[in-house]
Amino acid sequence: MGTKPTKARPQVAPFHLPKAIAGSLRRHTKAAAEGKEEVSTPLKYVWIYLCETHCARGGGEPAPARMTLEDWLNVVDESAALGAESIFISVETRLSEWPELWKIAHWAQETHDMLVAICVNESCLSDDQLHELTQLDHDKTRIYVTRDNLESMRYIERFGYKVYVGEVLEVGAVQKACSMPESMLCIGPEGAMYTCGLVLNDDHYLLGHACSQQFESVMGDHSLPHIIPEGIAVTERRCHACPPLMEKRLEEQSGA
Repeated sequence: MGTKPTKARPQVAPFHLPKAIAGSLRRHTKAAAEGKEEVSTPLKYVWIYLCETHCARGGGEPAPARMTLEDWLNVVDESAALGAESIFISVETRLSEWPELWKIAHWAQETHDMLVAICVNESCLSDDQLHELTQLDHDKTRIYVTRDNLESMRYIERFGYKVYVGEVLEVGAVQKACSMPESMLCIGPEGAMYTCGLVLNDDHYLLGHACSQQFESVMGDHSLPHIIPEGIAVTERRCHACPPLMEKRLEEQSGA
């Protein structure tokens, strides 16, 4: 194979990181001025869906506007300012349809030193998409695939990128009560925030909107549904590459 191309930074506005830092400093300054201890926000994982093909809303009404690249970079900045160290990006169609994916991934790694997991629903990447992938830091990149696509996607490991099966629960299984989403935000293509991917587009688990609410206030609001109750049936791919479940699985494998 040829020499790995030199990484190029994404072309984005230069104010995201200062804005995120300034926001964090304002919160600390306000808390100090009021003589209060700032409540720590347990945000560890950010799970975003650039696109999703299931659980589409009915009614025939126009779909809400999708998040722009600028919106997603703001999501990365605000998450990093609250301490999140990883971002999971789910794409349920071909990666080539979502060029912003790579700019989001670059921004997360190069600006905030975050781990980026990309959840792929393909059996093979095009040459263009493989080239984009090889611009990412292989030590801070994970690729999650379906069990059916694992063997056909293993060739990516030749470039130094780890490939894992993302499926964790069988379709139709009844979910036990799960508190892992307490450390996570799951954000759909239009910016609506949910408890996790299992309940994406279920308004009973709607936490707010990424463009209008501060993540810190959402994570600290215990009246919002940060826990999945027992009894919800797993639908196709809804727990696929669930961030805390994947971390738990990798920890168990490394300790085996």
